[in-house]
Formats: sequence, C-alpha cells, structure tokens
Amino acid sequence: FAHEANWVTPIFFSRFHTPATAGADAFAQDWGRFELCWAHPPISQIGRALRHAQRCRAKVIFLVPEMHGASWWPALKSADGRHFARHVLAFKSLGREVLTWPDATKHCARAKLPKGPFIALLVHFV
Repeated sequence: FAHEANWVTPIFFSRFHTPATAGADAFAQDWGRFELCWAHPPISQIGRALRHAQRCRAKVIFLVPEMHGASWWPALKSADGRHFARHVLAFKSLGREVLTWPDATKHCARAKLPKGPFIALLVHFV
C-alpha cells in the first residue's frame, strides 16, 4: 500500500517493485512472517486486506475509516454487533490527530490522516 514517496516503515510492500521495497504486491506476501504489520489500505481494499491478514494468520495494525455501514465493518465486530470481535485486540479512535508509532528500528513514524474519523485496530488472526 506504499511506494518510495510515502513509505513510513523500514520494510514495506509497494504495488510495483522498486529498489526500496521489500516486495511487490502486498497481497502476494505472507504477512504472518512478520511480528507485526502496519496497513493503511485504500478504502476499496480494506475488506481484501482483512481477508488476507486472516489467511496469513497475521498480527496487523490497521488504520481504517470508522465506517459502520461499510461491507467490511462486520468482519471487525462480534456476532451480536455490539463489541469488536475477539481478533481485535485493541483499538483507538483517532479523529483527525496525527498518529505516531514506533517502528522496528526504534524510530518514530508519523502519518497525517485524511478527513476522518479514523480508527486504529490491532488485529491478530490466530
């Protein structure tokens, strides 16, 4: 979901191969081989990204818009729809704040969010 002009983590996948990328096509990669992944997919790819994370049994921080009516939103909710599903380990509503998180090299990466509200979800499919 990144490219050389906008990547914020030391390892990233882009749509096409470039010298800085760890690989082309994020959906062709096994996300489960990483201790923790970061994903901020385009809205049109969120459902696909959630399904791929589940297939890979990956632990992923997803940054997604808080869209309760979206087709992929039920995949994050419990059967009764009142709580997050058990594979959502943590969440934080972000609104429009700037998000800062530590990366694997102990530096901080920052992301300016587009119009929100957005939510960060720590999802672990086991």
